[in-house]
Formats: sequence, structure tokens, C-alpha cells
Amino acid sequence: MTFENRKGVPDPQVWFARESKTGRWCAFDCATLERQAKRDEIRPGESGWARFDAHGLQSVTYAQESEDAYLEDRYFVGPAHEVERMVRTGHYINDPWVSVMFEPDASGRLRLNPASKAVVRKMDGSGWETYFVNWDHVSKLRQLPFGSLLDRQNGTQTVSGC
Repeated sequence: MTFENRKGVPDPQVWFARESKTGRWCAFDCATLERQAKRDEIRPGESGWARFDAHGLQSVTYAQESEDAYLEDRYFVGPAHEVERMVRTGHYINDPWVSVMFEPDASGRLRLNPASKAVVRKMDGSGWETYFVNWDHVSKLRQLPFGSLLDRQNGTQTVSGC
């Protein structure tokens, strides 16, 4: 599936959201997502988007919110479409935003890097909430809730609609 902007140019970004009625994940271009959201056809609380550049898939972001916290996990993708690192940005209500980085260990599992561990310790020591740093995350794109919409065929990243 190719997503194009209003001028027929391939769009460098694809959005992922859940349909309100079925709960299934679908991929949308920006204009379609906007229309669906205005008609309350998109389920709030979690979404995602993929960004592309001239070389293909650049990153995939998964955003979640609870009653009292918000976070975005941005997965940066390497040339073989593997996750090279993940940056988690989030905050608890009225607390400052924080960004931390997860990097793959020898087994490929994403782990909080040492500098980010120090940031979390400092925030904890200052009384800020950081529990969202420990929310679940994935190490492979196909493990994302909408990961089945992302596929790699013949070395090219493709996105299916629903």
C-alpha cells in the first residue's frame, strides 16, 4: 500500500490507530486519519506512526496514555530493519517530561542504557514519578500492537491498511 498526500506525492509518514467499532489496528494517511477522528471512528488512548525517508523506514513510534501518564516509544530502525534503539519520552501529570534511551543487549533485548538509568535515579530522588519508564516495550517491530501491518518484502518495508 502506498500512502500519498493531497498532491499525490508519497507521504513520508503513516499513522496507526484502532477502529472504534472493531478495535482492530489500521494504517491511515494523515487526511484519512483526520476524517476518521472527526467522526469518532478512532479509539483514543494509543496510536502510532511510521516515518520514511529516501532510504525507507526510518522510525516507528507507539504512543500510549493512561489516566495519569503519557508516553511515546520511538523505535529507530537500522538498514536491515532491526531496532537499533528506542527512545521513550513521557511524563506523569504535571511532572516534567523525560526521555530515556533503550539499547539492545547481546541477545537483542532492549535495555535502559547507563545514562538513562542515572536520569531515572535523579528524578526518583527528586520525587518525580517515573513508573512509566518501566512500562512494557518490545524489541522487534512485529511485536508492536500494529506490527502485523508492517512487513518487509524483497528488502522493502511495506504497510498494509488493516
